[in-house]
Amino acid sequence: VFLLGSLSSAFAWSMPSLIAFRGLQGLGAGAILATVYTLAGDLYSVKERATVEGWLSSVWGVTAIVGPTLGGAFAEYASWRWIFLINLPLGVLALLLLTKYLHEDFERREHSIDYAGALLLLLTGSTLIFTLLEGGQRWPWWSLPTLALLVASLLLATLTALVERRAPEPILPRWSWGRRVLVGSNVATLGMGIVMLGPNTYLPTFGQAVRGLGPIDAGLLLASMSIGWPLEATATPQLVTEHLRQVVSTATHEVYRGLLLVSLATLGLVLLIPRHFPRSTEPQSG
Repeated sequence: VFLLGSLSSAFAWSMPSLIAFRGLQGLGAGAILATVYTLAGDLYSVKERATVEGWLSSVWGVTAIVGPTLGGAFAEYASWRWIFLINLPLGVLALLLLTKYLHEDFERREHSIDYAGALLLLLTGSTLIFTLLEGGQRWPWWSLPTLALLVASLLLATLTALVERRAPEPILPRWSWGRRVLVGSNVATLGMGIVMLGPNTYLPTFGQAVRGLGPIDAGLLLASMSIGWPLEATATPQLVTEHLRQVVSTATHEVYRGLLLVSLATLGLVLLIPRHFPRSTEPQSG
């Protein structure tokens, strides 16, 4: 599905068609991401799992550096379509490796797929994201459309919870909300996603539209933020499994230090806004 979406995106003939094919590509990418980590949990022991998941995370870190830079080179010297075509040989290689080396032992049994829960989760998340994207842009925050969408998000979330309570095999089981470790880690992951995906999304655009950088230089803006990712993702799981007591005893200090650094970095980004994007009610020309 991912390769089909990539191929279709490469031959898109308009922006609506590109958006549609990117949606197809996203379905495949989401399935890949979930399946890879599930396989890591099934195939490896707890001690091995930490190292393997570190390797998997480092792939994301490396591509965060190589991807935007390579994409910028394609856009500047070849064609933007190669951004999608490059997935085809890599994907075919991955399929060949999986076919040859992935051998699972599992028991086949019937399952009850939670289609209703999946659909409601999709609608709830999409409605909330749409509200946050359009609020303050297409209409004011304190306006009837924003309040209506927020109420709709709340009602959908309530309906999702009711459906998930009755589903035989819910996508979002109740016990996942009753374990403090899972709730805390998910909240932390949400915060990390907000902090990291914001710069990943907007810094290249800022570099091109405001600073006048080329596509390659705009992609390199993310390199400094991503260099530490593969290093830490590979080393940290091993340190945690081998030196758990020392990690737990110093975790609080490291968390405070990390929060301080993230806060300072985020403040630096916020200070760019009034300088380069002054508020104005006058329409922009050009």
